[in-house]
Amino acid sequence: MESSLVKQYKENLTNEFIKGLEEKGLSWKKGWIDNFNNCENAYGKGYNLLNNFILSMFMSKHNYSDNRFFTFKQAEKLGYQIKKGEKAVAILKKFPMLYDKDGRLRIVTWKQYYTHENLDPKIFDLNKKNQRGPIVPKIEFLFNAHQLDGIELKKQNEIKNDKVESSNAVEIISKNMEVPIINRETDSIFSNGCYYNPREDKIYLPNKERFNSTYYYNATCLHELAHATGAEKRLNRETLKKYHSDPKIRAQEELVAEITSAYMGVYIKDVNSSVKNDDINNHKAYINSWAKLLKEDNNLIIESFDKAEKASEYIENILSKELNKDLDNSNDNFLQPKHELIEKCYADLLNLKEENNVDNNQDREKNNKFRGEYELYR
Repeated sequence: MESSLVKQYKENLTNEFIKGLEEKGLSWKKGWIDNFNNCENAYGKGYNLLNNFILSMFMSKHNYSDNRFFTFKQAEKLGYQIKKGEKAVAILKKFPMLYDKDGRLRIVTWKQYYTHENLDPKIFDLNKKNQRGPIVPKIEFLFNAHQLDGIELKKQNEIKNDKVESSNAVEIISKNMEVPIINRETDSIFSNGCYYNPREDKIYLPNKERFNSTYYYNATCLHELAHATGAEKRLNRETLKKYHSDPKIRAQEELVAEITSAYMGVYIKDVNSSVKNDDINNHKAYINSWAKLLKEDNNLIIESFDKAEKASEYIENILSKELNKDLDNSNDNFLQPKHELIEKCYADLLNLKEENNVDNNQDREKNNKFRGEYELYR
């Protein structure tokens, strides 16, 4: 059910990613880390990993410092105007759909899609259990705050990472995942010198002094920890289970691990450290395998980012649990585990459902506030 616009979007995204790999090697990863932004929509909510990557690169390309993005309608509703000649950036959103009584597809909320609750009985057959239709991808066009007139710009919203020292972020993740990192003497950090062993659930790396920089050592740890998230007792990722069965699957698992480590790299970013050319050039085998894989199937870039997002969320939740031990009565929920936010969302939904004794205006106001607070762009 993909539209020609979505197909073209995937093709363009894949080509741009391949171009970046071929021209810049692994410096694409460093560029993302250096320019990473927690991009927000008009309601102050974030985007998924792929869209955040696209928007961060868009900000870097145009040297924008404000991390807010708006649709045309959102900007208009808030009293802003798109500057003449400005061009939007495209992201990919997913819409869940259910079949109505007449067999036609209707866009619904994610909760309605999974629970079938609060469906209009005039439109849907409430006695029919399986009404799920496809999850349809659609393109959404966004404008950055810098492209609007009438808005007060804010300074770049840096990641709130002051509670995680770059020197111990990897140790926290390793300890709480219960995946030990074993350093040992070896002639090279290549030739299978760095790897995650699924059977032992351990990571093997050369001694730290074998690496050209502290950053590169930590980045390598994150790459291997990303593989470890795919273990059966964690995310049970298919590409890790079948890693040795097919070169194509192996290449995709490596791409997932590298995207994950690139995203998590913001936690180990050190202004006094940099990625050296030797670090980048030694990964040409990875680069070539990814480029070949992506050229064969432009759906894989989307799939790889989806898998990497789950791995990143798993690692972020581990970091957040450690950080929250030190947060006494703090309102800082930047790294609040996703399941806690979901529980809060459901609690508020139940409250809305129970509060029936209010007039229409009050009820409408509550519902509008709820939609604005929890709207997610996935």
